[in-house]
Amino acid sequence: MIYELLNDNGELFAFEIESVYMPLSQIANTLEKIEGVSQIRNRKMFSSQDEIHIRFKFNGIDYIVWEPYGDNSRFWLGPDRDEYDDNIVEIFNLFRLYKPPFVTGLVGDLLSLDFKGLFRRLFNQQP
Repeated sequence: MIYELLNDNGELFAFEIESVYMPLSQIANTLEKIEGVSQIRNRKMFSSQDEIHIRFKFNGIDYIVWEPYGDNSRFWLGPDRDEYDDNIVEIFNLFRLYKPPFVTGLVGDLLSLDFKGLFRRLFNQQP
C-alpha cells in the first residue's frame, strides 16, 4: 500500500501510496492531522496541472501529491523541488499506520491482485 523511495544515500526522499487503498480525500484528511503541515490546497477541476492533486507546506517546505502521467495506480508524495527534507519520515510514518476501511481494503486487494492481503483481511490475520 505504501512504498518508500530512497535517494542514492539510502535516505527516504518521497513515497508512493496505492490510490485504490487511499483516495485523495483521505490523503488530504491525513495531512491535516500532521503537526507542521499547513496551506493544504487541492487541485481545481480542469486546472492546467492535472497531475499535481494536492500542494501543501510541511515545516515551511513545499510538498506535492502527484499522480504521474495523470493515470497511475499510485500517488507520489514528496518535496515539490529537488529538495531533500529528512523530516518526510514524520509524514511517511503516519501514512504507514493508515488502515483502510474493511470494504476499501477488500476491493483494493482484489483490484491489485494481492491475494495474501485478501486472505489476511478476510481471516483477520496480522501481516
